[in-house]
Amino acid sequence: MDSESSAAAGLPLLCYVRDATGETVEIVRGEVGYRPTGTLCSPACLNSRLPRPPTEDEISAMRHRSLIGWDSPGANPRCAAAMREALVMATLGVDDWGNQNEPFQLDRRPATSTRIPIPGNDGRLRLRAEPAFKRRTSQEWAEMSFSDIPPLTPKPPPSDPFEIFARRPSLAGTPNDLWGGQRDALQEWVKARKNRDVLISLNTGSGKTMLGVLIAQSMANEKAGKCVYVCSTIDLVLQTEREANKLGILPTTYHGSQFSNSDFEQGKTFCITTYRSVFNANTTFKKHNVNKFIFDDAHVAEKAIRDAFTLNISRATYPDLFGRIARLLSPTCAAAGQSFKFKEVMEQKDSAIVLVPPMHALEVSDGISEEIRKALNGNLDLIFPYMYIRDKIKVCGITVSGWNIEISPPFLPSAVTFPFSQENMRRVYLSATLQTQAEFARAFGKKPDATIEPETDAGNGERCILFGQSVPDEDTGPKLATAIKAKQKLVITCRSYPEAKPWEKLAVIPKREEFSTDLETFKNATKGAFVLVARVDGIDLPDDVCRVMLIDNLPSGYSQLERFQIEYCAMTSLAATKLASRITQVFGRINRGRKDYGVFILRGRNLNNWLSDAENAALLPELLQKQLLLGDQVSNRMLRNKNYAAIIEVMDLVMARDPGWISTYGARIADAELPPEAKASAREKDVLLTEAALSEAEAMFAAWQGDFESAAAALAETADKVAIADVRLAGWHNLWLGWFYQLAGDGEAAAAEYTRARSRLGSAVYLPRPEAAKVAAGQKLSLRGSRLFNLVSEEHVSRFDKEVSLISKRFEPLANQHASSAQHEEATRALGEALGFASSRPDNVHRTGPDVLWIDEGEKCCLLFELKTLQNGDKPVTKKTVGQGHDHIQWVKDNHPDIAIVGLIFVADTTECNGDANPSNDMYIGRLSEVSETGHNLIAEMKSIRFSLPLERLIKVNGYVADAENGLAGILNRISAARLNTGAED
Repeated sequence: MDSESSAAAGLPLLCYVRDATGETVEIVRGEVGYRPTGTLCSPACLNSRLPRPPTEDEISAMRHRSLIGWDSPGANPRCAAAMREALVMATLGVDDWGNQNEPFQLDRRPATSTRIPIPGNDGRLRLRAEPAFKRRTSQEWAEMSFSDIPPLTPKPPPSDPFEIFARRPSLAGTPNDLWGGQRDALQEWVKARKNRDVLISLNTGSGKTMLGVLIAQSMANEKAGKCVYVCSTIDLVLQTEREANKLGILPTTYHGSQFSNSDFEQGKTFCITTYRSVFNANTTFKKHNVNKFIFDDAHVAEKAIRDAFTLNISRATYPDLFGRIARLLSPTCAAAGQSFKFKEVMEQKDSAIVLVPPMHALEVSDGISEEIRKALNGNLDLIFPYMYIRDKIKVCGITVSGWNIEISPPFLPSAVTFPFSQENMRRVYLSATLQTQAEFARAFGKKPDATIEPETDAGNGERCILFGQSVPDEDTGPKLATAIKAKQKLVITCRSYPEAKPWEKLAVIPKREEFSTDLETFKNATKGAFVLVARVDGIDLPDDVCRVMLIDNLPSGYSQLERFQIEYCAMTSLAATKLASRITQVFGRINRGRKDYGVFILRGRNLNNWLSDAENAALLPELLQKQLLLGDQVSNRMLRNKNYAAIIEVMDLVMARDPGWISTYGARIADAELPPEAKASAREKDVLLTEAALSEAEAMFAAWQGDFESAAAALAETADKVAIADVRLAGWHNLWLGWFYQLAGDGEAAAAEYTRARSRLGSAVYLPRPEAAKVAAGQKLSLRGSRLFNLVSEEHVSRFDKEVSLISKRFEPLANQHASSAQHEEATRALGEALGFASSRPDNVHRTGPDVLWIDEGEKCCLLFELKTLQNGDKPVTKKTVGQGHDHIQWVKDNHPDIAIVGLIFVADTTECNGDANPSNDMYIGRLSEVSETGHNLIAEMKSIRFSLPLERLIKVNGYVADAENGLAGILNRISAARLNTGAED
């Protein structure tokens, strides 16, 4: 434009001003009028961020030019300066600005008036005389601008997230456009925005934060209630704020009990805060008409929510309080038969964790609460959880270790918290892509009304995963890390500070309070190594910031109660869903986008074995599943029987973008697929675990209110179902179901549940045994006979009928040839339990051993089952299956050396095995129908004995147990069709 060389020459490319509507608008040089920005941010704030911040004179000139004209005098910054000077000099002024090209003239005027420049009808600026009240300085006049006052009824801000994005300012770092996945997710959310609970699931590194910020601003602009955006740490609060600022959005933050400004309180914007600030009994957000929440990183939210309900009494931090509570618990543990164990733990001779059984903890719960109350003394880490659980200790689990006493509910009562206890709440959850919903349900106590999972490859970076198990253990430690560090930046993840000690000489191990500073230093460095200790959420190290990660062992449980469940009770499937989300987070730290690539080294036997298990891998995002399959092949072919130098060679090839690697990666990833049966099993378990998690939440909400009958009813709905997925978790349900029955006053029902819990949990938890059956003097019962006699001697017919009905229901899958393998396994285990044997599912609990194991504790013998009803069909038993059978027999010999093996039954629809298999004489083929028939016979026998005369019951029970046909050898003969090694009929 020609005029750009005249009046407005030298003006900046753009600036920001306050429009008459109250909005901040953008003026672009060369354009008439304003551009909307969609923000209420201060113009001064936005102007200060421009590469070349404009002066006040330039802003005034550009405002004049955009409205009146490019070639008017006001478009010249010198004109703006002269106009301001005229306002300052109360005694000076001119009648007329004269011709546009003439220099400005200032004439002296009386002190009683002030000349104000105004545009005339002809467009020329003139001075209007106004009374002069006092002399003002130049600075005062500059600050006194009525043009910045917004209208009394400003135009409502947009609630459409796309319009909010379109109004973003043109600032450095502002995204040019939405990615495909973000756009699709936003479109789906707009359709579902009125739903109470909406889950948005996207790949790690695919822009969830920006998506969440746009949704938060959209919900805040609705004005009907306020919106809170929840993060797991303060670092992530600040990181989210920076992402919002890039869009020209200025939210309020809340941490350290302080709001960063008053905009949220005044309803002008949303607030970003931490889970801890929201999930505490005295949360400040109850006072602010909040009815909308965005939960970031929802897939790892359970820890943050559980922390709100968990009292940790550390021996190091609160030694006196720890000692006083330990003295209260000592006689309680002694009464529970754990005196020696408790003493060893207290003396720190044993690293074990002891669970105080709830029926024994009840008598000291009031004393514990009082001791904690006296120790609060301003300690927020005690005060916040204490406010939740002070009157609820009797429905909490108390775990004790040598370093910590933890009091926490057995299941999360999320429904009692502010975000979930209010009727009018709407919630949006942002999550990484996972194949499981169980952890979401466990954290929030509900399933989403709508789930949004847009198809996108954003965040799908290239990964070369190397299984360290392929080389000697010592070659994946400091020796390897030192060699990597000499060539590449390296991140190491580990579970705890003690486990980080081996890395201290070669890597930065940040203290908690210095984490952010040390991480930023590492990001900006060109070399070095950094250790992430028990933390991976919200850490972004994309592209050349870091491309190599060494993952040191499998993540552990976060809370002491969780560790007890996973490490001591071996709740394998429960652990799998928890670990899947944490492992997904780990792999997303240095691999953030489509064009990103990196090398991941897996260190530690547990980690290598867990990721090699197809059922575990099926819980991970699909691309990561494929990358693990490729990594297993690469490790087997290129690393096996070599040392750490082979890992360095593979790393060098990937880092050098070797054409062979790139070609192999593209070809193999495209067709990699986990076994369909592993995926099906994982899906089945997830459905059961999710259903169980919802029951847990409902039960805990009722128990929190003191309604123990409803709590028991809710948990009873799924206690048996979840055993199909995780028999130990089912035992945990039986334990607390029994306790809720006991609190409700139903001692008999409680005793029955404790018996089931003992059968399913084994020796991990002490549980009261039922009273011994009353028999005539001189008469005895075996252990098997006592279990059966207690049932058939039940005084109430209705209770007997209910118990027999429950037992019969557990056998039902045996009559269904098409039920899943897991259902067949649990039904077979339940049958063994009902027959009076110690019955377990070693493979479900330990990921090794037979599917089902029955042990006759009196006769010291056992029977093994391997159920192949779906895998084999009518095909012969394969050499691989027989090899697994040999492994199972050896496992039993190693773990039960005093128990004789009666036999191993392969339950399948065939009578033979492949010719190249080598079965032993202990291996048999059996039919599922025969296993089912054994269950029907037992039910019939129970009813027959129950309805005989009371004096005859003992005789009949002893006779049933003594009959060899009802022992393990007799059952083997009835179920098996032939020995596997000959195919001959027995």
